[in-house]
Amino acid sequence: MLPAAVSLAVAVIVGGSLSGVVSSGSGTLDLAESGLWTLRTMLASYLLVQIDNYHHIWLYQGGDWRRDTNYMQQVWLVSKLRPDIPDNYSDGGYQLAVNLGMVDEGLELLRQGMAECPDDLGLRWSYATVAWQTVADDPRLVQEACWSYLDLMRRQSPPPGSEETNLLRILGWMFEADSARANSPRLAGLYSRRADNCPLRRRLVPGRSS
Repeated sequence: MLPAAVSLAVAVIVGGSLSGVVSSGSGTLDLAESGLWTLRTMLASYLLVQIDNYHHIWLYQGGDWRRDTNYMQQVWLVSKLRPDIPDNYSDGGYQLAVNLGMVDEGLELLRQGMAECPDDLGLRWSYATVAWQTVADDPRLVQEACWSYLDLMRRQSPPPGSEETNLLRILGWMFEADSARANSPRLAGLYSRRADNCPLRRRLVPGRSS
């Protein structure tokens, strides 16, 4: 069943790209495009379920999920069928960069996801933490990844959580490592103090426990 779904998904992707060549304007074409989007959604949902099932079966059979590459084809297909599903990029990027050691490819997949889903905080979090886990020897890349999350967080104003504390802590560590940057010791101390103050700020939010 899965190979048939993959073949159909490829056909839908190709059909979708070809339909873009045809100028829009007719109700028939709009209806066809609506139907194509529905089919894309159905196929993407099916593939995501298959990925989850495959994951659990693989683990049940004693396989090392950290070394598995077989399901990355489905991740790629989902990103083409429905590029607006952020968890697909988070899961695939982590698998590539952290588990398989394909760091550049994993980070690029996460950046692609952020371009497609610019308002998703979870994807920014994945990018920042994966960057910290894999390229801590490039502190400026990690700093930029953390700032990307914190900037979107401030614009969205979500309920405070541990993510802000953790990323401020990582920024402190990255400035300690970035000795070539001017004022890095002062900035490292600044971010560390801000991380220490985050639990206090969370306690002052009405309706939230410490």
